[in-house]
Amino acid sequence: MRLTIAITGLLFLAACGGVAWNTTVADHPQSRHAMLASVRPGHTTEKQFSLRWGHPTQKLREGGQTAFIYRNMKNPPGYYAPQFGSSEAYVVVLFQYGVAIGAYSSDSEGCRATFAPRPPGPALDTPSTVHAVNCGALHGGGAGNPSGAAGSLAGRQGSLVPEDSYSGGKLK
Repeated sequence: MRLTIAITGLLFLAACGGVAWNTTVADHPQSRHAMLASVRPGHTTEKQFSLRWGHPTQKLREGGQTAFIYRNMKNPPGYYAPQFGSSEAYVVVLFQYGVAIGAYSSDSEGCRATFAPRPPGPALDTPSTVHAVNCGALHGGGAGNPSGAAGSLAGRQGSLVPEDSYSGGKLK
């Protein structure tokens, strides 16, 4: 009986964070576009956005700024260890002191690394692998190609990263 009460109490406390266990609203490009279109910088509040689109799966707080991250937390096919979802389709809405200042999605960001997946609740370490996402043009492969971007850019003329080696007293 006491164990049941303790578990129920912990579940209620976990619900106080304002995050969802999972959301699929950002899975399709049309819904991501609609989410971005619903953000009016300077007018949309955190509560208004949550009422329209539900709670995010992650909230990142830094001082007066909060980022709501909407993404599917279901593991990609082939992952059996706790990966806590994929960051290939997401929407991030930025708020300062409770009012929206902007938003972006996986459709507008291009090549990047996966952001650290976190389960809802406390900031726990997760045994996951960070890999490149939406880098098909750099790798010659698919969006989820896990090979490193540095190796594929090395030796290319006109690469995105200029050479900054030190040679003969001059910086090239």
